[in-house]
Amino acid sequence: MLYFAAIINYATSNITDGRWQEVKHPSNGWQIEPHLVSGTTRYFVWPDKQATADQKMVMPNWFSVSDNVVTLHSFIIHSGGQDVVHEISVQEIIHWHNQSQVRLQRLEKIQANSRLLTEMTKKTSSTNR
Repeated sequence: MLYFAAIINYATSNITDGRWQEVKHPSNGWQIEPHLVSGTTRYFVWPDKQATADQKMVMPNWFSVSDNVVTLHSFIIHSGGQDVVHEISVQEIIHWHNQSQVRLQRLEKIQANSRLLTEMTKKTSSTNR
C-alpha cells in the first residue's frame, strides 16, 4: 500500500492540470481499484475508500506502472475523451518524498486512509478507455 500511497501523494502534490487536485484531501480516504485493460493494469483512484459502483460515474484519475515509470492520467471533462498524461520514474517519486518530513508524514496518512481493492476488473480496450 505504501507504493500506491506514494504515487497518489506525488500526483496530488505536483500535478496541477487535470483533476488530481480533486482527490487531494478527501475526507473519506482513497480507494485504489485495479483494472486489467488490454494487458496493462490501470489503478483507478477514487476519492472515497468505500466508493460504490453508483458513485463511480465519471472516469477517475488513474495510473499505470511499467519499467519503473509511473504514467499518471487525468480525464478531462468535456474533452472528447482526452487525458492529461504525466510520466515520472519511481526513483524520482522516492527522491521527492525523501526531501521533506512533511511529505513523508502525508504519505503515512494516505497509506493509513486508503483501501486497495483486491479483485482485478478485466476489461477490453473497447469497453474502457
